[in-house]
Amino acid sequence: MGTKVQLVAKQLESHSMVIPPGLAKALGMDASTAQVRLHFGVSSQKMNIRVSSQLRQGEIHISTDSVDRLAIPLQPRYELRRNENGIYLGPFIGFLLTHPSKNVEQYLPYLNDYLPLYDQVGGAIVAFALGDVDRQTDRLRGFVYDPDKKGWESGVYGVPSSLFIKTAMLSPRDLRYFETKMGKTVFNNFNLNKWEMDQVLSQTGLKKHLPKSKLYKQVEDLQSLLKSKQPVYLKPINGSRGYAVARISKNKKGISMRFRSDQKNEKLVFKTFDDLHKFLRRSIRPKTFMIQRAVDLLVEGGRIIDFRMIMVKDERGKWEDVGLVSRFGPTNSVVSNISAGGTAELGEQTLQRLFNLSADELIEWRKRLSRIAHQVGRCLDKSGLHCGNMGVDFGIDKKGRIWILEIQHNNPDHTLALDASAFELYEQILRKHLLYLKGLAGFSARERAEDG
Repeated sequence: MGTKVQLVAKQLESHSMVIPPGLAKALGMDASTAQVRLHFGVSSQKMNIRVSSQLRQGEIHISTDSVDRLAIPLQPRYELRRNENGIYLGPFIGFLLTHPSKNVEQYLPYLNDYLPLYDQVGGAIVAFALGDVDRQTDRLRGFVYDPDKKGWESGVYGVPSSLFIKTAMLSPRDLRYFETKMGKTVFNNFNLNKWEMDQVLSQTGLKKHLPKSKLYKQVEDLQSLLKSKQPVYLKPINGSRGYAVARISKNKKGISMRFRSDQKNEKLVFKTFDDLHKFLRRSIRPKTFMIQRAVDLLVEGGRIIDFRMIMVKDERGKWEDVGLVSRFGPTNSVVSNISAGGTAELGEQTLQRLFNLSADELIEWRKRLSRIAHQVGRCLDKSGLHCGNMGVDFGIDKKGRIWILEIQHNNPDHTLALDASAFELYEQILRKHLLYLKGLAGFSARERAEDG
């Protein structure tokens, strides 16, 4: 059922709850009293349920000892769902913001853009740090959103039913704790580096869309890829935002290395591979960078262009392509990242302008990119990784071939949509995050339909 209810704590008999007749009917309860197990987050207890016509519509009375026992915050507006295991109060969803137990409050602003969407999800939203979880009592100290005060209330709460990792990934031991309590409802808790991701995708039909790559171990690895005289990129396997990315090419004068430093384009020239080897030996460690053959990317006004397909899961756990954004690097830069001084616009505008596409041709281009992005999502799902939020970075070469440049899966920065002035797209992304959490918590539209 999708109707929101407000809990009111009362001095009732122990472990009891009073509900109005309309709610009792919606839950399939035909008796005036019943004993049912109430679930909230990972906690539950048997409750005596009584039906009373004296209650106001949308209000539930619950005994104070049950509020304490289940650590239920009273500020949120909840839904109730019933199945053979009892009644579920929720959704109760969580955001893990940091690992250390101090200064959690400084991370709360990262969730501000989600809060105007609260009424579309409802339930309890808790934000907390890993260090504030008591594994003996299954309690955590954190902050729950109060929709009336439109702010966060600190307190001690239970462990939620679903969890979005918005910080560094959990250790196997920490993940095991949450999954033992919650099941497979913890998402985006993995971090494949660029080389590992390349290897996962290479085992599938996506290989034809991957530029030839190699893990950098020694300068000979660079030599082998530069034999074709095509430039290559040297990328840190754990880097982001275009940091430490270099474009290396070979010409008659030697070996040229172009990169971005302090918001400026820089260039080094080495006469021989020995000179390059000496430089790299001082600068990087083997197996921490990968070499990727450069794609002859589309360029406009001296600015390279790539595209990000934003992929999120909906409340039923299905991948959705919610938007395409194009990124333009600074003039003559080797990277297109916004943080390096780039700009963005909606990808459809860029495709239509550069290829002079008709409306039907644009739709076909869009479908091709979307199909590949969905393949990436299915590939990650089949690998056993629980991903619900990613960006697929595409390059399109001057012959119109589509290449997968990178997969941003560890909290990709979707404010890229704001850089493209796509405010509705940004809101849609955040809404999907909340609805996916809600679905994982057992309150998807499908489950509500089954309850009905």
